[in-house]
This record gives sequence, C-alpha cells and structure tokens, in this order.
Amino acid sequence: MKKTILFIVLATLCFFFRAKAQSTVKLTGSVIDSSTNKALYGATVYIKSSGIKTSTNKDGKFTLISNVSKGALIITYLGYKTLKVPFNSINNAPLEVILSTNLGVLNEVSIVSTGYQSLPKEQATGSFDQIDNKLLNRSVSTSILDRLNGVTSGLIFNSNSNNYSNQSAITIRGNSTISANPNPLIVVDNFPYDGDLSSINPNDVESITVLKDAAAAAIWGAFSGNGVIVITTKKGKYNQGPKVEFNSNITVSAKPNLFYAPRLSSAHYIGVEGYLFAQGNYDYNLTSTAYPGVSPIVDMLDQRRRGLISAADSAKIVNQYKGQDTRNDESKYLYRKAVDQQYNFNISGGSNNNIYYFSAGFDKDLTNVTRNDFNRISISGSNTYTFLNKKLELATAIYYNKNITYNNGITNIGSPYPYLQLKNANGNAAAPYEYRQEYIDTVGHGNLLDWNYRPLDELALNNNTATLNEYRINASLRYHIIAGLNASLQYQFDQGNSDQENLYDANSFYARDYINQFTQYDPTTDTYARSVPLGAILDKAIQTTTSQDFRGQLNYTHTWNEVHNLSALAGYEVRDLNTDYATSRLYGYSDLGSSSSMDYSTYYALMPSGNVNSIFSNIAQLGTTNRFLSYFSNMAYTFKDRYILSASARKDESNLFGVATNQKGIPLWSVGGSWEANKEPFYHISWLPYLRLRLTNGYQGNVDNALSSLTTAEAGANNIYNAPYNILLNPPNPSLRWERVNTTNFGADFTVKKFLSGSIDYYVKRATDLIGTSLVDPTTGVSKFTGNSADMTGRGVDVVLNSTNINGNFKWHTTLLFSLTKDKITKYLLKPTTVADEISLTNPIVGNPLYSLYAFKWGGLDNVGDPQVYLEGKLSKDYGGIYNSTNLSSLEYVGSATPTKYGSLRNDFSWKQFSLSVNITYKLGYYFRRPSINYFQLFSGSAYMPDADFANRWQKPGDQFRTNIPAMIYPDNPLRDQVYQYSNILIDNADNIRLKDVSLGYDINKKQFPKLPFSNIRIYAYINNIGILWKANKEGIDPDYLPNGSGNIYPNPRTYSLGLKVGF
Repeated sequence: MKKTILFIVLATLCFFFRAKAQSTVKLTGSVIDSSTNKALYGATVYIKSSGIKTSTNKDGKFTLISNVSKGALIITYLGYKTLKVPFNSINNAPLEVILSTNLGVLNEVSIVSTGYQSLPKEQATGSFDQIDNKLLNRSVSTSILDRLNGVTSGLIFNSNSNNYSNQSAITIRGNSTISANPNPLIVVDNFPYDGDLSSINPNDVESITVLKDAAAAAIWGAFSGNGVIVITTKKGKYNQGPKVEFNSNITVSAKPNLFYAPRLSSAHYIGVEGYLFAQGNYDYNLTSTAYPGVSPIVDMLDQRRRGLISAADSAKIVNQYKGQDTRNDESKYLYRKAVDQQYNFNISGGSNNNIYYFSAGFDKDLTNVTRNDFNRISISGSNTYTFLNKKLELATAIYYNKNITYNNGITNIGSPYPYLQLKNANGNAAAPYEYRQEYIDTVGHGNLLDWNYRPLDELALNNNTATLNEYRINASLRYHIIAGLNASLQYQFDQGNSDQENLYDANSFYARDYINQFTQYDPTTDTYARSVPLGAILDKAIQTTTSQDFRGQLNYTHTWNEVHNLSALAGYEVRDLNTDYATSRLYGYSDLGSSSSMDYSTYYALMPSGNVNSIFSNIAQLGTTNRFLSYFSNMAYTFKDRYILSASARKDESNLFGVATNQKGIPLWSVGGSWEANKEPFYHISWLPYLRLRLTNGYQGNVDNALSSLTTAEAGANNIYNAPYNILLNPPNPSLRWERVNTTNFGADFTVKKFLSGSIDYYVKRATDLIGTSLVDPTTGVSKFTGNSADMTGRGVDVVLNSTNINGNFKWHTTLLFSLTKDKITKYLLKPTTVADEISLTNPIVGNPLYSLYAFKWGGLDNVGDPQVYLEGKLSKDYGGIYNSTNLSSLEYVGSATPTKYGSLRNDFSWKQFSLSVNITYKLGYYFRRPSINYFQLFSGSAYMPDADFANRWQKPGDQFRTNIPAMIYPDNPLRDQVYQYSNILIDNADNIRLKDVSLGYDINKKQFPKLPFSNIRIYAYINNIGILWKANKEGIDPDYLPNGSGNIYPNPRTYSLGLKVGF
C-alpha cells in the first residue's frame, strides 16, 4: 500500500511535465548588484513566452534551456527593479544582468532553508527567521547558538532554565510541551543533529534559518513541535578561483562578581553560631561518635565552655574570623580572568564542474574557573562534482571535531561557614569538611591516611577530563531527469565517542577519605586492615552515539504560460539512532594503568559513623535504540507571481509508539497561502509599496523518548537479601501516541514609503495529547500513570521592523524585534490536593501558564515577629494548616515566571570603512521570587541568604511596623519558613532592559589600497554582557541570574573581544 501511494505521488508530479521535441537554446549568465557588483543569490530568471524558470545560485549564476530560438528573459529580485533582457540563438554568449535597487522596496531577499529545500523567503508562506553570515559574525563566541541571542524574532534564551522543570535553554514561540522533549530540533546540512552542539565551529556556518510555524516546520513532522533551527555550513562556489580566509580573535573577561550571590556576613554568622551554641544546637555534633565537623567558632566555644581557652583568647579568635570573608579567597584562588582564543583557516573555490571547501579551526578557552579549560579542534571538507553536462551531481563532506574539556576547578568548596581561609600565613589551610579536627588528629594512631581537607591542594590534584571525538560524513547524489524534475539520494553517518575520566589522585581527599572509611579496626589485636587499596581511584564513563540517516527525494518545478508555477517534492527517509553508555571504577589505580581486584559484595562497617555499606563498583551498561521511518511531501503553487498556495504532509513511524501498526505512526500536515497585494492592478497605495499577507495552519509533533508502549524496567543491584530485582519504570501503554501541536499563523510583510519595512505575525497554538501524569487505581501496581493525558494552548505576536534612518555616506539602520507569547494549561488530570502541591513550579495548573508563580497573601508580622498570611480570608499563623491546606484559593496566582514580552533594539551605523552596531535587549511581563532569610537552612549551616535581610529582621516589639523579616526563634519551625518564603511579599517584578553588546569594525579592501597583499582585511572589536540599563526590582538582583541558595550563581562577566579577518 505504501509503495502504491508513493507511486501515485510520483506519477502525479511527472504528469505536469510536457515534453516537446524541439530545438533548444542553452542560456547562461549571472545577476549582480549595480552598486556593489556582488552576486545576487536567489534572483528569479524566467522565459517570458514559455515560463521556464530558474533561480540564480550562490554565485549569482543561472542556466536555462529554452525551447524557443528567441525571446525575452525576465529577471526579478525583491528590492530591485525587474529587468527584461532579449536573447536569440545566434548570440547566446553568457549574459551579465545588472540589477539596480528599487528604493520603494526595502526588504532584502533572504534565502531560507528548511533542510529539504532552499527558497527565497518571499516565495514561502510560512514564518521564517533568517540569520545570514554577516549577522552571525556580528558577535564573537565559541558556541554557534549563542550568536542567535538578541537577534532572532520569536526566540528567547532562558537563563534560569535550571530553576524550572523540563525547560529548554532556548524556546521558540513559547512552550509546546509539559514533560516531553522541550528542545527545538537542530538540523545541520539537511539532517537532524544528535551530537554535542559545542562541536560545531561557528566559522564554518554560512547561515541559520529558524522555522517557527507549521507551514515552515511541519515538513519535519514529529520532531518539529518546539520549532526547528536549520544550520547551513559553508560551501565553495562554481567558477571561482581559490579564496583563502583566516580569522582569529581573542576574548577576555573579568572575574565573576562572587559578592552578587547573597551571603551572611562573617560577623552575623558568628553571632548566629553563638546564639545556637547557647541553645544547645551543636551538642549532638560535639558528642557524637561519628565526629561530624564543626566550624572553628563552634569548636572555640566548646573549648571555652570546657575551660580550655580564656575569654580573652576566644574574643581574639572571634574578632579575627569576623574580618574574614571566604569570597575574597575564592576569588583570588578559585577564579581567574577568562581568556578565549579562536583561530580558523578556510579555502574554497571551484571550477565549472566542481566546488570545494576546506576548513580547520582551533579554539582554546580558559574559563573563569581556575583549571577549567576547553579545547576544540575542528576540520571539515566538502566537494561537489557534476557529470553528464551537469545532469548528475555528487556531493561529499566530512567533518571531524575533537573537544577536550578539563573540569578541574572548584566552584563550591563545601564550606559551611563564610569565614573560611583557603590559605593562611603558614600555607594551605585545612577545613573541617567532614569530621572534627580533634578526631582526625588522633584516630588510628598513624595507621590511617591524613584525613584533612585542604581545598587548594584538591585544586592542584584534580584530574577530570572529558574527550569527545565526533565524525560526520555526508554524501548526496542528485540527477536531473528532465527539465524541472530531479531525484536525489542523501546519506549521513554521525558518530560521537565521549570518554570521561575522573581521576581521584592517591593524595586527594576523596581517595584518602574513601580508603579510611572502609578501613577495618580489630580492637582485639589493635590492628587496622584496608578494604580499599592504597592508590588513586578512577571513574570512567564511555558513551557512543551513532546516527544514520537516509533520504530519497524527488523535486519538481515547472512554470507555464508565465502565470503558473508549481514546485513540489516528495520522499522517504529512514533514521536510526543508537546510544551505548558504560561506567566503571578502578581502585588502586596507578599511572601504569594497573589496578586492584575488589570485593563488591561484602558489607563493611564504615569509620567513623559505624554505618554498613559495600564498596561502590560504579559498573553500569545502558543502551537505547530509536528508529524512525518517514514519508513526506511538500507543494507550492504560484499564480501570477502574487498568489501562493502551499501544502505539506508527513507521516512518521517509530519503534517507541503503539502496539498496533496503525498506532506506531502519526500523519502531520500543513496548508498555507500568501497574497502579494501590491502586484494587483487595482493596488495604488503609494505609501505602502509592498504588502504581502500570509495565512497558514498545520500540525507539528513531539516525542518523549523516556516512554515506550511496552513495559520497561531497570535492573537494580542485589537487595538486602542478595537477590536481584527490577525497578518498574513504565507500565504498558499500548495507546501511547506522539504529542501534536496545531499552529495557525497570520502574517503580513510590508514596506512603508522608502524607510520602513518589516513583518507582523500572530499565531495560535493548540497542543494536544501531551505527556502528563494522572492517578490510577493503586491495585494495578502503580499509583500514577504517565501518558497522553494533557493539553495546553499558546498564542503570541512576532514583530520585526527595519528602518533606514540615514542612507548617505553615513548610514544608520535600526531593527526592532518584539515578541509576545503566552501559554495556558487547558487539561492536566493530576490535580494538586494541597497548597504545598500547587505552589511548586513543577506542577501544572489548569488555566495558568506552565511556569507560574503562586504565593500566599501577606498579612505582615505580628507583635512577636511571626509571619502572618491569609487563610480562607482570615489572618493566620497556623503554618501547618496553611501549608497543607486543601483550600487552593488560599494561594494567589502572581503571574508568569518566564518572560511574556521580549525582543531587542539594534542600531547599525556605518561611515566609510567603519561600522558600529549596538544591541539593546529587553524582557518584560514576568516575576520572580527573591531569596530571603530561611532560619531552617541557616540553622543547618547555610549562609547563602541576604545579609541585609538578617540585619533588618524583627528583634523587638514594634519592629513589625518597620520590617517584614520574621524574628529568629529557636527551635525553628520549617513550615514557618516555608510560609514566609512563599508569600507575595517576596515576589518582585522581573522586567529588565539591558545593553547586551556593541560591535565595532573597520574594513580595508584591495580597491582602496591596490598594493595590499590581501583582498580584504577586517579588524573588529566586540563587547558583550555590558550591563543592565533598567530593572524593575530594587533589590539589586539580575532577573537573568536568580540566586538559588548555592552561592555560585552570578551574572556572566563582561567580555572584550578583538579580532582580525583576512581574505586572500
């Protein structure tokens, strides 16, 4: 049946071709810009009488076979005046067509790529955003996707994605899923990319196209629900001599501001320790036979209580520690100025029947964290050959990348107090990391290894390396069967081999601590026996990801009677993705590679806790296989060069879904239309010389690879009875389906007079069959079930405005991007039963956005400093009743936790050889919960909370009229803290506007300086992360970097880049 359908589709395509046995004339030529002499890529060239049509290639060249001996060529290009050029069979030398700009139409022609075809943007009905090479190279970064930040409509970088469950670092037009894959599909050179994005060298990228609506992205079917980012790498050009380019830059950044994250001052923390000591809070630690570590102040207070130290000496110690701040030592020893270097060389060119491109790049990044480095070697090469008078085209490409990441730095030393010194006058200081100092100084009587933890020693001993080798091979074969009809076969093999080694040196604290813990003491003989051998401990993790893609595709295009044009494609593709992952551990490891055999089944009593455990083997082996089979087609019909109808259809099948054959696949489709109204005879709006309207609708899909239609379980280690067992991961779900996202998009592209152009898109998304959680009868063996049980909607607006403010010798252009996006959960079967459930960001609530903030209505402090909130309309401090209330109306919905409005304002200036670009970005319409005092965490040893809040806490009657910070009480009530933390008094507006970056360039070319040994030179400078111009909150918090209680969240430091690009 599938073969029959495919045959019918192909036969239908071929039906539109009408072959005629006539004499033919081969027409060749090139199309260039009159002012710049640059080739125009994508210009439309057609024969007026027959309608035979083609487009210019990247070199501006075209070839047409005419079935008439003489006639006229029509050349059109958006933004340029249409030109008519006569031809005849007697004089058929290559034509040079020079087009001049049409000042009434400012839109630049963008060639967008869907991964299946490339076409001028004005010939597409869908919503695309195209980032060309010039815009990509405006910024400097090691990561290619970072270059999209602030220059792409409808796309936002989520800086706080780690704070929210299942949020992607990049979102296109809001959220479309709850718990399935949230990431956009990344396509590189026509195929999905499964490798590490850090492997892609930005210098090898020619352009990026973002597919935003169904008409643009639905061709990718079940992988396109979150949008698609299509990356096209550089290629050579026909009939071009060797072109050599060298690009190098260096980027320097300051150390991060460690004082950004809130932390109690040493003086205040010492005061808290004194308060808790008087309350007996540390008595258990001071008397426990597990000898847990205590801070120097607590140890001093204990010695003072036992009469081992005088009051004068204890006061001297307190004053010494009050003047110390660990962040000063952390900044000095654990962080540094970052230095990133990029070097890239490429050569490209071609003859009449061949094009080639070769590139080699090297990146060396020394990050802000001392001893954390990243090196990347990237080599790529591509060749395209044509045979049989250019009827047959063979293209091959190979890409190799090697990434080495050194994770040897320390970003969190694990200090439970803010006054730790990393180095004192006598050398590296020891920190009471795990155990009391008096215990480790005496235990074992010399039979145990040194049990002191010295952070700076650990920094020098760390040896953690991750190496990634990736190979990607592409091959394609295209045959031009007849005029307008060609067939292509494409294949890609991609393999990434990752080898991660964490070597705990024999002298590292981890190795010494592990060996000591498993050392067995025999009190009868007073001897110690080691269960773990001396030496290093090596953890290894090896992962191999292999993907293979094959695609067969027919492409057809034909123009007749100068008014009709049909462009269509149909094909079939197979995809196979395999991942193998294995971990291991070696004990007693030496530089020679030797290690010791271990007993992993015996349980040992651990020192000093006395707990029982076995030696960790870290042996695991996992593997996944995902296979996909797809059929696809796409068609666009153009009438009179102003009406376009488009349609696409695709069916994806997978080994993950459905037990029955008809449940394994999903049909997805899109339809669209556009109307270029300004080409109508009745159109006479002089101030609006260009107006194009678009309307599309269709379905995209999404997949959750963590689920399967079949029962899945994970094998666990032996249980306490030494018997194997399995953990049920997923009960059977024979009706498991793909998620579906329906998108309707209405768009308008326009030009106003001679200075303003742009587009407006309004879209509505309806996501159904989303993966969600629901309750089931526990007698089935599970209490919750994950399947297709949720829905959500979304809507938004994307606006792009381009203005030419000054267009003389001095040029000034402005680009404004504005996006509005809102989503709402419309169905989710797992209802929150208590306020505690609803207040979590990870629990979707019907009627509100996926990521929402909820809060208790604040009622102020009472006369003893206790927080009060409203419960069922009344003030209450029944914290247990409040937090576990089943009356969900006690919480108020505050708003979205992610931006609902965002965009940028970019101004580009140029004068002679100088260019300057300034980009301002903004995020609006969202909120955040700021940190404050949490006494439970404070009493547990955490100092990561605002010092100003602690100083401003309630301390005496009447303070409730000047502060909202609760009193410090002992013992603390954790629910009291939670009610305060989740009250609306700690909610702030996250709106902000920032000066993101500035780019400056100076160009020199051979035309200006004929004796220059190079064809062109560009010297450029770039400043990034410049700073916030305005923010709504007054707490000094950057909403892009919300403190999370870890102490290592801080804004990205400002970076300064300087580079040189030379062309030969």
